[in-house]
Amino acid sequence: MKKTKLFKILILSAISFFALINITWFSITYIKYKPYVDVIPKNSYGFHVFTDENGYNYNVKKPNYLSLTGNLGVTNKTNEFALIIWPKIFGKYIYGVRIQQEEVVYSIYVDENLKPIYSGNEEIKNIINKYKPELEILYNNAKKKWNL
Repeated sequence: MKKTKLFKILILSAISFFALINITWFSITYIKYKPYVDVIPKNSYGFHVFTDENGYNYNVKKPNYLSLTGNLGVTNKTNEFALIIWPKIFGKYIYGVRIQQEEVVYSIYVDENLKPIYSGNEEIKNIINKYKPELEILYNNAKKKWNL
């Protein structure tokens, strides 16, 4: 009888722990991403994607199951430039840009001022500086769209 009771307690504890993890994950991601998905409607395929009147594309990727990492994205009409924003749980953001030049694609982490985080590479600094006006448009569009 003791083994049966212990087994029931262990099963109930495991189920409770699993439920707690899922409720916590759902609550955190729902609360964190609700303001972002509210302004980007779902398309007919169920994705949060929107193109504005100027041709800029916006998307929200909510975190996958039991992950806390999703992202916000803004691209220009030609997809040459993209800004990716990873919202942190406690309010800060990580930024990245993607710049496509012909057949070369640069993916670069930047700060909120669009300066490369790993700034030891002069080529990366020059690329960011060369395309800073385009990247600033993406950044300002994202700030306006999601109140960042």
